[in-house]
Amino acid sequence: APYQRADTFAEGNLSNDGRYYAVIGSMGDTDFREILVLDISNKTIVSRRNMPAGVDFVDWVSISPLGHYVVVDYATSARGVEVYSQDLTKLLWTKPLGAGHSDLGFDMDGKSEVLVMDVYDPDLNKTLLKKFFLANGQATNLLSLGLFDLHISCRNIKRPGWCYISVFAMND
Repeated sequence: APYQRADTFAEGNLSNDGRYYAVIGSMGDTDFREILVLDISNKTIVSRRNMPAGVDFVDWVSISPLGHYVVVDYATSARGVEVYSQDLTKLLWTKPLGAGHSDLGFDMDGKSEVLVMDVYDPDLNKTLLKKFFLANGQATNLLSLGLFDLHISCRNIKRPGWCYISVFAMND
């Protein structure tokens, strides 16, 4: 497609087998046009979907570890996180999660694909670590550690269910 830019915004991953990659095609920093799923092995576009109207910021887009789902994190409470089927014909679920750090990986069974994200809860005035199953959006609270910022890595190919977290204070 004739785009100036087609990328994941530095946080997306390939599927674990190295075959699939999800990107967003744009004509600049804020002119987002399409979500695309690429089959790198066959050098083809598997699926494409027009971006929702009015989107002027995307935090990241990624294909899931097994290539079954596409996740778009808009990092705003208005759009939040959207999860699509690989063929991009179905919006499976969406949550207004805001600007949490997150990553995709596997649950303990090594088969269920999950999104792990930090979510600020203003009622508790705490940052929570939550797990969302990509298939249905079911959420589980993992940790509540107070106010902190973090980075999450769930590239747990050999250790399903593990999530590695770097934590640091939110103040100076």
